[in-house]
Amino acid sequence: MNINTDPAADVAGSGGHWAVLALKGTNGTNGVAATVSVGTTTTGAAGTSASVTNTGTSNAAVLNFIIPAGATGATGATGATGATGPQGPPVSFMGTWSSSTVYTSGNAVYENGTSYIALAVNYNVDPAADVAGSGTTWAVLALKGASGSSPDSGIPFTTVVRTISSYVYFNPVQALVGASSTDNMFTWVPSSCTISKLNVYSKYSQDLKVDLQSSTTSGTGASLTTTGLSCTVLADGNSCTATGPVVVSGGSFLIFHITQSDGTSAPSGSGYLWTAFGCL
Repeated sequence: MNINTDPAADVAGSGGHWAVLALKGTNGTNGVAATVSVGTTTTGAAGTSASVTNTGTSNAAVLNFIIPAGATGATGATGATGATGPQGPPVSFMGTWSSSTVYTSGNAVYENGTSYIALAVNYNVDPAADVAGSGTTWAVLALKGASGSSPDSGIPFTTVVRTISSYVYFNPVQALVGASSTDNMFTWVPSSCTISKLNVYSKYSQDLKVDLQSSTTSGTGASLTTTGLSCTVLADGNSCTATGPVVVSGGSFLIFHITQSDGTSAPSGSGYLWTAFGCL
């Protein structure tokens, strides 16, 4: 028992009345301050919830935000009608363009199949060259159209029906049939052309193979080769299609070779056969 005996003084002295139970610790060092920074901000879909994600650490936070877009607002009122622009100059057709003529705004000229209209006063400014460049002096009024096919460029689209029995050769554009490749079974192609496809329809009593062939000459001695347009049509109300494109050389002769579906036997039934194609 003790009265008025200071513990610290007693322990520092005899220590007869008090003993240390736990010493006071030393002061610690100051800690590092935490940081917060903004990473990315992304617009989310309208109607979704906003979110924040920490992609850093607890002491160095990097916050990424997703902020949803707002709903589409109502359509605004129609604006007032703008003032009427000044009237352009009248169009005056001046014929074929000439390098020695002074043209004013609104003058229209013709050059190599295309017509042009002047945008400003000009002299010796070629319309085609100007439009291909800056286009500040002339503008196209009407472009030249593409060239059409000449009448002798090939065979127009043609449909031919034939009554056949055992005939094996047909003229491609006439209802001529024969047992051999005589001259009148051929069609002459004066200029090179392209066949996109061959269509065949049959009301014949047998399945038939229809092969469009070509040769450099006509007649029974002609050497025939397939154009690649060949298809087998089933009997009685069926059709077939052979697809190209196939290029036919100018000066060639065309002929149809018809067999049974085996490709060798001559037809032995009866009925009608339609063919349709064009070489353009």
